Amino acid sequence: MKTTESTRGRADSTASRDSATKSDAGVMSGRVLELDALRGLACLAILFHHFKPHLLPFGWAAVDLFFILSGYLITAIILKNGRQKHFLFHFYMRRGLRIWPIYYLTVLVVAAASPWLPRTYDYAGLPYILTYTQEVGLHWSRSTPAFSEYLMHTWSLAVEEQFYLIWPVLVCLVGRRGVVSLALALATAAVCARSSEMYWRVLLTRADGLALGALLAALFTARKAIREHSAVPKVFAAIGLGAVAYLAFLIASGGMSKPEAPPWPGPSLLAVNVLGAAIVGLVIYYQGRPALSVLRRPRLVKIGQLSYGLYIYHYVLMLLSDDLARAFGLGGRPFWREALTAAVIYAVAALSWRYVEMPLLRLKDRFDYRPTARAEASKPHFTA
Repeated sequence: MKTTESTRGRADSTASRDSATKSDAGVMSGRVLELDALRGLACLAILFHHFKPHLLPFGWAAVDLFFILSGYLITAIILKNGRQKHFLFHFYMRRGLRIWPIYYLTVLVVAAASPWLPRTYDYAGLPYILTYTQEVGLHWSRSTPAFSEYLMHTWSLAVEEQFYLIWPVLVCLVGRRGVVSLALALATAAVCARSSEMYWRVLLTRADGLALGALLAALFTARKAIREHSAVPKVFAAIGLGAVAYLAFLIASGGMSKPEAPPWPGPSLLAVNVLGAAIVGLVIYYQGRPALSVLRRPRLVKIGQLSYGLYIYHYVLMLLSDDLARAFGLGGRPFWREALTAAVIYAVAALSWRYVEMPLLRLKDRFDYRPTARAEASKPHFTA
């Protein structure tokens, strides 16, 4: 009896801590801890893919998981606050405070140091990367000025920034009832664009992930009763398993002969996004429940919180590590050097969050969507 009571007490205590943590985070940020953790896992997958592409050849697909999460979070914000006065102005100011500071800090540091770095650079490409248009020309051309190899990974940030610029205006124009139709049209356009062999790292060809995230927001935000319907997780699980079966068939039949370097036919990448959307949908449905307690662990949530900085800094520091090793005549990538580089990446991202991002994020209170709620938002933990 004592053992049962003790076990129950520990379980209640753990549940209370989980509930309190989630509640506190919700007050401070309006965010879902499980989605932050999912973002952290996606970031780790991308980093591992860049370090060891042969061990995780499909790791690039985590970028599309980022897109799905962004589509969901941004559309949820629009559906919740789109009718507020000066919404678009507040939205763009808050987005700018979140994403511009360390992006431009990284770009300007690389630009200033480029003459002394061993890799080639072309200042003709700098205006494009400064305006998040480094890949726009590839919608209609196969070539565009590239500024620096250290910043090649920023194409995905350009895709998201372009989405942030266009999507809120479109949603505000069509209204809440038009979101589903708009998202379906965008996903269809992306599949058609890839099928016509358009370059696969531009907004149009990667928009289906963003669109599926928007569909999730329309499903869960506009129809709150869905959250309690018992059939929802079964539907998401069936959709996810269907996507897995299709992808497995493509791999077995050679339809994905180069997993590390798409594109494939349009529907193939759509299957990757459908799988990601099913996972995100299940996480949203089960948020706060014991089944997802692992996604509320502080360390994993912390990685999700730092994921933006980790993504921006990791590629630059990884290449610099290779450059230094080469300069000292060290070949290959031994485990100790990769581990040291990973530790440096995490330390830089943590310092960036503490001393650059957090102080600037406090300014977001000046652009609160609901002015009466400003007093409640005392700490800037919104990292979308």
